[in-house]
Amino acid sequence: DCSGFTRTVFSEIGLALPHSASGQFNMGERVARYELQPGDLVFFRTYRRGASHVGIYVGDDLFIHAASRGGIVRVDTLDDRYYRARYLGARRLRPSES
Repeated sequence: DCSGFTRTVFSEIGLALPHSASGQFNMGERVARYELQPGDLVFFRTYRRGASHVGIYVGDDLFIHAASRGGIVRVDTLDDRYYRARYLGARRLRPSES
């Protein structure tokens, strides 16, 4: 799932993340969309209140995420109508924050 994907990626650089999008949303510092940098976590309100989906920003309004439980990882744009309507915010994590 999406939070398992981000958790695995960030573990490679020594950051331990909770295994839920909502838990990850409570970490790090808030980042405005216009200040996004590659590696920032981007969050969406998809099927319930609060952060229920997470991906990793890669630049040029693109983010990588596990779109479903089937293990499919894909790149999508933040400008896609679906994601634009559900965008919740972004967080920047630092290695000392885990």
